[in-house]
Amino acid sequence: MNLKETEATRYLCAAAYIDKKFREDVIQQTIKEKYRTVAVSPGVDLQTVVKHCLLAKRLEFSRDVFLAILLVLVLIKGFPLSLICAIAYFDKKFFEQAIFVREGVNSQAEKQKK
Repeated sequence: MNLKETEATRYLCAAAYIDKKFREDVIQQTIKEKYRTVAVSPGVDLQTVVKHCLLAKRLEFSRDVFLAILLVLVLIKGFPLSLICAIAYFDKKFFEQAIFVREGVNSQAEKQKK
């Protein structure tokens, strides 16, 4: 029986990506613990589970860095767009005027086609 292919190993590897507390507990109890050993769990490949926990932690950090950079870029470069969106959200007449202008442009385009 290959331990990497057992259902328990697959479920624990999946849990590494879903549950942050589980992931941190696995890393704490297997890697960061100096004076304790981990008991053998029948039917579970612990090495594979720990690898997935470390990968999930790395992916989470990469995602957080990417989103932080994206947020900074949006705040710096996208400020005019976000300002227009905020005005549009809070001012209903802005939407009405935008629709009126759009309808006017569409009707003018239709007249030019004829």
